[in-house]
Amino acid sequence: MSVFCSLCPRLPPSPVKRVTYRSYKSFSLDSFLSDLTSLPLITNPSDSLELLVEQYNVGLRELLDLHTPLRSKTVRIRPSAPWINEEVRQARKALRRAERVWRATGLTVHYKILRDRHWSFNRLLVYTKSSFLKAKVADCGQDSRKLFQLVGGLMGATTTYDASTILTSWCILRLLLRENCFDSLWP
Repeated sequence: MSVFCSLCPRLPPSPVKRVTYRSYKSFSLDSFLSDLTSLPLITNPSDSLELLVEQYNVGLRELLDLHTPLRSKTVRIRPSAPWINEEVRQARKALRRAERVWRATGLTVHYKILRDRHWSFNRLLVYTKSSFLKAKVADCGQDSRKLFQLVGGLMGATTTYDASTILTSWCILRLLLRENCFDSLWP
């Protein structure tokens, strides 16, 4: 006697974090400087050091709240892909910096630099991802079960399988391992 069960487990929701920040998009330096000169710290400074520090802290906080109010938003904390390492993060940072420079200037030379950074970032990402996946496949060795679970996890397989899907996946994996075709899949 057999019992079959189809489970559809849901992943737990990713954690959220409340972030507070100041928006400087509508910041006006001229009005900020005029309000800064009218602070009690400048117009009527205190003789006591403690009161002077309090004037400084309170005055600047109120001035910042007036010109750049605090805003808050909720962001989801998502884990990064396991193949993202520090080298990829630095390349992405350089790519975004080049993009900001190009958007600010609009010059052709900056656009060419952006294209070069984009190309090198994509090549680096493909290389690190393929290296990661090749190492995962190599860790499975000749264990077909581990290999099938790995490929199923990468492909987003569900928990219900029919016999033809299992047989097809097994044959493809064996063929790929025998022919060493992973090099052609991931350059």
